[in-house]
Amino acid sequence: ALALPNPQCVMVYYGNKDIPLDVLHAYSIVITNPNAKFVKKIRMLFYEKHLPKFIGYLSVGELDEGNRFYNELKAFAIGKNKMWHSKILDVTNENYQKFLVDKEAKYILKQGFDGFFLDTLNSYKLIIPKKDWKSYQAAVVNIVKALREKYPNKIIIVNRGFSVFSSIRPYINGVLVESLFKGINAKKEYVSTSQNTTKELLNILSHIKDSGVPVIVLDYTNNKEEALKDINRIKSYGFIPYVSNYNLDKVGYSMCNPVRRNIVLLYKNTSGGRQATFVNNVIQPILEYLGYVPFLYNVNNKRLPSLKNTGFKAIISHYIHVTHKEYFESYVSKALEDGIKLFFINKIPLDNDSFLDELGIQKERNNSSKLSGFDIVY
Repeated sequence: ALALPNPQCVMVYYGNKDIPLDVLHAYSIVITNPNAKFVKKIRMLFYEKHLPKFIGYLSVGELDEGNRFYNELKAFAIGKNKMWHSKILDVTNENYQKFLVDKEAKYILKQGFDGFFLDTLNSYKLIIPKKDWKSYQAAVVNIVKALREKYPNKIIIVNRGFSVFSSIRPYINGVLVESLFKGINAKKEYVSTSQNTTKELLNILSHIKDSGVPVIVLDYTNNKEEALKDINRIKSYGFIPYVSNYNLDKVGYSMCNPVRRNIVLLYKNTSGGRQATFVNNVIQPILEYLGYVPFLYNVNNKRLPSLKNTGFKAIISHYIHVTHKEYFESYVSKALEDGIKLFFINKIPLDNDSFLDELGIQKERNNSSKLSGFDIVY
């Protein structure tokens, strides 16, 4: 099996909304829809020091109408999955295998993805008699092997695939399993997994983990308190936990918590506008490279952003001249109360005693004749 990069932080997300950058920075792997527009947006941030690996969803055994290749693939349908209103595909068909590997997988990579999440590997079991499963299992192995051979440097994570695990183990980077402790029933209601099912899954997953393949557990609940307990329980078995709602259209819960990354950059207005300022041309690119999200504000507009519970971490300024002194002093005082860090470059914006006291800075008059007119601030 091939190693996953820092696999403790994995997200599964099929929502339409963009994922905030501070959330993305907490994860090393994000499994999502291959048509997710936010992936291309993120890929444009080439200057970012750290971005997660994006893994595109690829259904091997089923087809739904949302698939961009629906018209080409529907000819390979051999039945229906009534619960999810999708078509079951004939994975033994060599033409289908070739289309999946050469067209569908290639399309996913062109969208900026780093690999594939292979789902519905066992869907044939819903309609094919058990005596005929062997040929379908062999077909699934062929597909996984073909993907690895054609895309040797890409990440491949499979959903379950227990019946073929020993055969696909050399070609995959990880195994994902749903509903170890918390799941959904046929009515799409949140339920606890039966003790017998959990016990059976734990035996299988422990074997997979011991073989050197990382195990990702995806559980479902809409209760935050239950989710947090579930995360710790999953983690205690040495698995990588992620807990979310059953539509997977919201950012869920994991062991990796986002940290505040928004930064207020203050500038004074110049004839060249914001684009001509030092913070825009020098400070902003450095912060973005380090994974922070800078927001630029004219210090004298009296419309500086609210900082409490809004993801802001710090205020940075460079040689600003403040005209609305009382407003600015009050703003900085409130920022300190909210735990916001301050970094003033080249000049402290105000030098009155009350402002300096707020910052814990003392000022003494310089008595040297060689440096007359300067104060010592420390």
